[in-house]
Amino acid sequence: MKVRHLLTMSTGLPEDWGDAPIPYGADVTTPYDDATMVRTFTGLKPVAPVGSEWHYSSPGYHMLGLIVAKVSGQALPRFMEERIFKPAGMDRSSFVENAAVVPEGAEGYRWADGTIRKGWYLGQYLHARADVGILATAEDIARWIIALRQGLIVKDPAVLWDFPYSDTGRPLDYAYGWLGSTLLGHRLVGHGGRFRTGFRSVVWVLPEDDLAVVVLTNGDW
Repeated sequence: MKVRHLLTMSTGLPEDWGDAPIPYGADVTTPYDDATMVRTFTGLKPVAPVGSEWHYSSPGYHMLGLIVAKVSGQALPRFMEERIFKPAGMDRSSFVENAAVVPEGAEGYRWADGTIRKGWYLGQYLHARADVGILATAEDIARWIIALRQGLIVKDPAVLWDFPYSDTGRPLDYAYGWLGSTLLGHRLVGHGGRFRTGFRSVVWVLPEDDLAVVVLTNGDW
């Protein structure tokens, strides 16, 4: 299993949110740490051979965060602050800290049994995993896209949107962190997501049109 397999979600690992260790429909307070999380990942049943095809899998991106911390010698939040947040001017972004008081922070909500309830609770480790842990505003995400396009984050951002091939030579449906499509004949790349703590997000970029759309909501429905 190589780094590019993690980046393109072609590791063959399944999604773990909703799996037995992190069940849906409940608060999860399990006191994970890096070692126990990796052991949990090794217990996941593969859905395809490594490198053969794309399957959405959050564990790969959390493992990428562990690799970044190991190689850089910095905790991931510190690395992100220095290499992404500051260069992009994202002064209202951080990693989730359950105990922190966040000025103007939005509460997350979900729809259940015909009524609005607070989002499910996650313990600190799970809430701040590398695949889900960033707390930001729509304006800061827009600043990140601008900085990315200007080459302030990576030298050649277009590489992130080049859809690679599997080890068997088949086109993958996932680039380096981005899904791709077309809109009225215009190339479209982006990602959306929803999270059990009560939030939903959509980020779409039209690279050839110099246009992006960012929508963040505090409702998981």
